[in-house]
This record gives sequence, structure tokens and C-alpha cells, in this order.
Amino acid sequence: MSKALLPINQGESACLRVADSASATEASYTNPMEATRDMVGSAHARRHGGSPIPRNEGPCHGASLPHSPRFVAPLLVAALSSLLALAGGLADAPRPPVAKRVPHPVVAHGHTRIDDYYWMRDDERENPEIIAHLEAENAYAEARLAHLAPLRRTLFAEIIARIEQDDSTVPHFDDGYFYYRRFAAGQEYPLYCRKRGSLEAAEQILLDANVEAQRGRDYYQVADVDASKNGRVLAYAEDLLGRRIYTIRIRDPATGRDLDDRIENAAGSVVWARDNRTLFYIKKEAGTLREYQVWRHTLGADPATDMLVYEETDPEFFVTLSLTKSKRWIVIGSYQTLTHEMRIIPADRPTTAPRVFLPREKNHQYDVDHLGNRFYVRTNWEARDFRLMSIEEHDTAHQARW
Repeated sequence: MSKALLPINQGESACLRVADSASATEASYTNPMEATRDMVGSAHARRHGGSPIPRNEGPCHGASLPHSPRFVAPLLVAALSSLLALAGGLADAPRPPVAKRVPHPVVAHGHTRIDDYYWMRDDERENPEIIAHLEAENAYAEARLAHLAPLRRTLFAEIIARIEQDDSTVPHFDDGYFYYRRFAAGQEYPLYCRKRGSLEAAEQILLDANVEAQRGRDYYQVADVDASKNGRVLAYAEDLLGRRIYTIRIRDPATGRDLDDRIENAAGSVVWARDNRTLFYIKKEAGTLREYQVWRHTLGADPATDMLVYEETDPEFFVTLSLTKSKRWIVIGSYQTLTHEMRIIPADRPTTAPRVFLPREKNHQYDVDHLGNRFYVRTNWEARDFRLMSIEEHDTAHQARW
């Protein structure tokens, strides 16, 4: 006697049951659901004795299916068929690229761990195998998300519509010029500009990042743009890799041309001394990219002859550079999560060795600025939520006199 799988839909449940096709035909059922329900009930009666399952208490009404291979096997076959059908539907779907594993020991803090994907580190972004893998990952992502392309375009257009296309920063006056940054409609990068003496004066574009970004690179960012006191030279730091590893260039604003001075592997901060020819900058530690050294460059000199001003030897700390509001002091900051330490250099005597403002103490955080003849200190010393204190220029290390 042949067997057939008949779908039974009752309420929200969907069941597959074995039906005796011959018996179903002889009974002349008009509804396959009724035929299958009776076949299941009859089989249950033959196996366990007694009456068939009542019509309002069949398997699709919550009754348990008898634990018999005769009933379970077809269900498993149906489930397997569904899985095979699903697999067949996915056969044409793009497959994600799988990176190879190359065990590599990494030793840190006295412990060794194995990094199977260390081979994918490429600080210069030039390894063809890694680039090929990343391109394959991008292609896979694009293929899987292709159906969302219209939505992406819609969202992008909506975001762009909410951004002021010709936005600009508030001009600030510095050594005879109003400096500001602005965007032009339809362009990706800012223009760094200034006006001499008055906001009504003619605009001078110091650096157009849109032009610089067209040098055939996939990524471009300008971190810092700083003019010398006399305004005749401009230092700027640009990143071409996207790893915050900057190249410092010096430009003549009068001609728009870069000078031969070029400093590699730097952080994004630059500070001019008041002599218009000395530039301070920060170098990064190889491997960790920690900003840990402050160097001094003389305009026109070979960067290979630059002088090391300060090196932070504690790996928990990184360094920063800034010029005080008074423009009289260059500040080297050493920062750790809970502890700070500052060093100061007279901006008009840039070859002076840096002086410790106040030696570092665990959990003491402070920052300094200068105005008039006093330093102003923001500190958490005996002040959990910080406070503002001041001290004379020559007495900074005596904390009790703050």
C-alpha cells in the first residue's frame, strides 16, 4: 500500500503526517486534512488498541505524535528535504574569503600567545597578499549587501542634506591674521584660510586639502596647520595611510610651494618657537605608535640633524605639545590615565632644556596654561572635581605655593 505525505494546516500549526492513500481514496474524503487525521487515528488504534483519536483531538490539535518510526521517519525526511532545498538556494550565494592561519608567537608582559593572523599586519599597506584578501572581503560585503544599495543611497542623501555644505569655523585672530577653516559646497575636504588685519580683507588660501587629496591616494587627512609668528611659513601634518602616521611639511604661503623640509613618522602636532625658524614636533614609537619623543627642527636643515628634546621612557605615558595662550611657553605634556606631568620651554629661547613644572605623582592630574606673568593650573590636588590655581613663573615646583 503506497504512502504519501499530506500537508495539514490547522490554525497556526503545520503538520506532515503519513496517510494511507488507498484508504483515503476509498473513504472519498473531500478534505485531505480529514483523511490524514483519520489515517493517523486508525494507526494509533491498531498500535495501542482502543478507539481512534477523536477528530477534534488529532495531532494538529496538540496531541502527541506516537513515537513510531512509521511517523517519525517521514518527518525527518521532510526536514532533511527542506534543509537540502535551502542549501541548494544558497549554492549560488557568494562565499566569504577565509584568511589562512600562520601561527606566530607574541611575547608581552612575560606571557606568550599565538596569533594566527599576525601575518596580516602590514604597516606600510603594501603587501599584495593582504591587499588581495581585503579586496576579496570588500567584494563579498558588497555582494551580500547589494540589495541594500538603494537604502544606502537614500540614507546617504538624507545625511548630506542635513549638513551645511559651505560651513566654516569661527575666525580667530593670531599675530595679525584672522585664521579660519571652511568647506566649499560639493567638496570633501576643508580649505585653510586667513585674512590679514580685518575680516573684510581679501582671503588667502593657505592649504586646500581637496587639491592635496588628488595626488592619487585613497586616504587623506590634515591634522594640524600652524603658521609661524611672522606668518611667512606654514607647517602642516598630513596622513596618507589612515594610521595617524603623519608627514610634516613646510609651505611658503606666498608661493603655495612646499619647502624641502619634510619630517616622516610624526604625530599630528606642531608648534613654532617665536624665532620663526624653530619647529617642535613629536615622533612615534615603532610598533606601538606611542607618541613618546619631542624633537626640534631648524628651518632649512636636514631633518636627520634634528635634536631630541625629550623622550618619555615610561610606556604607560604619551607626550603632547602645545603653546600657551600668552605664546611665551611651549608645554610638553606627559599623560597617563591617572597621572600627568608637564615640562616647559621658553618660546623665545627654544634651545633651552625643558624644565619640569611639577614632578609626577601617582593619581595627580594637572594641566597648565600661561597668561601675563603667571601660570594657571587645573588640578585635582586636594580637589576631587578639580580646581583652578595659579603660581608665579619661577616657583612652579613648590606645590604648597600654588
